[in-house]
Amino acid sequence: MRVLFLSGLVIASCARGATFPGYQVPIGVEGDAAYTSISAGRHHTCAVTGAGAVYCWGSNRYGQLGATTTEKCFVPPVSSDPDIGEILFPRTIPCSNTPLEVDVLERFAAVTAGESHTCALTVDGEARCWGRGENGQLGADARTSTGRAVPVAGALAFHSLSAGGSHTCALTTDSTPYCWGANDAGQLGTGDTRDAALPARVRTDLKLVEISAGSRHTCAITPDGMALCWGSNSYREAGARTGESCDEGTPCVLSPTLIPTQLPLVQLSAGASLTCGLSPDGRAHCWGSPSAGQTTVVILAGTELRFRSISTGASRVCGVTTDGRLYCWGYGAPLSAREVDAHSPEQLRLLHRATDPERVTAESTFTTMSWGGAHGCALTSGGLVYCWGGGAWGELGSGYGPRPAPTGRGRCETWTVTLSVPDFSPDGRLRLDVRADSREQDLNPQIRVAPADADTWLVVATGDQPQWSPDGAWIVFTADVDVRLSEVERLQVVEDANIYRVRPDGSELTALTESPEVDGNPRWSPDGARILFTRFDRTGYRALMTMESDGSDQRAVLTDGAYFGAWSPDGAWILFNPDLKMHTVRPDGSDRHPLAEGLPVAWTPNGSAVLYSRDSDIRFIRTDGSDDRVVLEGATGNRAAGDAHAKWSPDGSLVAVALNGPCADGLVSGIVVLDSTGVVVRDLRQSWSPCTRAAYYLGQVSWSPLGDTLFAKSIVGGRVELVAVSLDGGDRRTVRADGGGERCADPPRH
Repeated sequence: MRVLFLSGLVIASCARGATFPGYQVPIGVEGDAAYTSISAGRHHTCAVTGAGAVYCWGSNRYGQLGATTTEKCFVPPVSSDPDIGEILFPRTIPCSNTPLEVDVLERFAAVTAGESHTCALTVDGEARCWGRGENGQLGADARTSTGRAVPVAGALAFHSLSAGGSHTCALTTDSTPYCWGANDAGQLGTGDTRDAALPARVRTDLKLVEISAGSRHTCAITPDGMALCWGSNSYREAGARTGESCDEGTPCVLSPTLIPTQLPLVQLSAGASLTCGLSPDGRAHCWGSPSAGQTTVVILAGTELRFRSISTGASRVCGVTTDGRLYCWGYGAPLSAREVDAHSPEQLRLLHRATDPERVTAESTFTTMSWGGAHGCALTSGGLVYCWGGGAWGELGSGYGPRPAPTGRGRCETWTVTLSVPDFSPDGRLRLDVRADSREQDLNPQIRVAPADADTWLVVATGDQPQWSPDGAWIVFTADVDVRLSEVERLQVVEDANIYRVRPDGSELTALTESPEVDGNPRWSPDGARILFTRFDRTGYRALMTMESDGSDQRAVLTDGAYFGAWSPDGAWILFNPDLKMHTVRPDGSDRHPLAEGLPVAWTPNGSAVLYSRDSDIRFIRTDGSDDRVVLEGATGNRAAGDAHAKWSPDGSLVAVALNGPCADGLVSGIVVLDSTGVVVRDLRQSWSPCTRAAYYLGQVSWSPLGDTLFAKSIVGGRVELVAVSLDGGDRRTVRADGGGERCADPPRH
């Protein structure tokens, strides 16, 4: 199998060619099963049918689907997901984008999906778990992962289960709480921090009627509506003002502690840094960041909303109102316990950038819902499941290509064509782009060249990451990406890649590197004499390299993990960032200097300063470390920064930065233009695209040869488009919309 880099692609694809983008509106889950309950994990979803069968879909890296999968989902490069760690090239993870029945003989009454494991309750009250298990979260007196449902040890009969981050909790039929798995923050409630691979009784004599396991804490409700919490209290999610200190100084509560709510609670949901519950009148009450431990504060501004169910995730809360509508609201980065204690609830609301509830657009009405890592799923009264949000792992369960909610048509197949923004040659006469059709099994991108003013395209090579040489005589790119199957990690990893160059007419195709390692990210020096690139292998070796333009004289500049390199405008320095910290170094590896924490966006044209991103801000800093300041606050600058995400105008006076920003306060992802001192001269996000179009931009931007027009790539409803906008923002048009399509079969006849 051959896998090539997908330029700016942040959707995922299975090996047979389907793509799994996310959706901001609920779409129907594949299949005709009628479900009675639903649970969303970090990257997977599970549901129980009326007949007692369990179906799961999404990531199956640790066997959390409980079934054998043949599909593979591509994980985008430079992932910040702690579940997979940092990767620089696409990897593939076992997954399923359609519901798979869990391979068990028993009939089940309920299912709960955790971060990477799943547990279910049989109709006889027995617990079964499967998936990730190194912390003992499967409860089978073992610390191994398995795709087979294993009985929870102890011969206990349960009436409810809840899977959390790396632990699981349950209530027996006599309402006694037990927990097992990770206990680094006291989330098992046993009074210590020792993990448990067997069910351990929670340290309380109170009987409980509901229990909810969060990321690293747990909460429960007594028969009279009192709330109890234990575990991590870093953001006051356990509701305590005082407590112990656990793993690496984490504030924690080792034993169940009462939450002094003014009203009783009838439902509870523990998330990552926040816990929410419902009072008998259907109002939502939350504590933890950002509510300053004010456990009775109603976070919602719209007090007229009344909910029948609520679900709390990492940074988002969703609920179903009493009339069956879906609402969600979210927060910025969690606040520390010290920040929580130092501010009033209203101050915290502003600091935390909490958003008011927004209705999720859906024609159906729902009875309950569950929010996972970055996706949610909801259940209708008729047993249908609809999901929305991130879909890269197949967690939306929408089938071969995402399928919209039923509209009277038959089954629809959707595909996506990857389009890059046009990259004009230095003289402005030619342009190149990268195109890949997801219906092709190997997803081999084509590098194409055409006249600047015509659509007569010539495919010059198969590859990705192309860049013009400074004189426009060559195009350098990456190709020949080979993968192997890692039996240990159960995923495909890149084993080989090489750098090539080719003439714009497709002639003189030459391999510049032929090493057994992975070579990629080629960048020409300003004078065109040398090429900068990265080299790494599966053992963890990673180096920043340079070579002559013909591939000779290959030298290591650095060998300590640098994966981003950018030449200064005069070629005298290289900017790089190991471990999210920027440094500068001479091309021969000498004179290395730390600059700042953050990720590079672009050099200024004279090389005296750098634009970079940190803490969701775009910042400006001079190369001597002075004049470090914010130039664009709260912009959520691209984490995979580089000249594919920031582009200087042809005359070098302006830089366009593509942002993947928050859809709040009318701001959406789009382009901001700054001058060489970091002053914003054009903010095109407001006029670019409304949030309601579910559009976001993938971080690619380029200029026309005259510098009066900007090009950007966007996804709108899973469809890739190339959009052009004038510098003044007054003229916006779709240049190409051949980024995908949809075929629908005739509706079934009854």
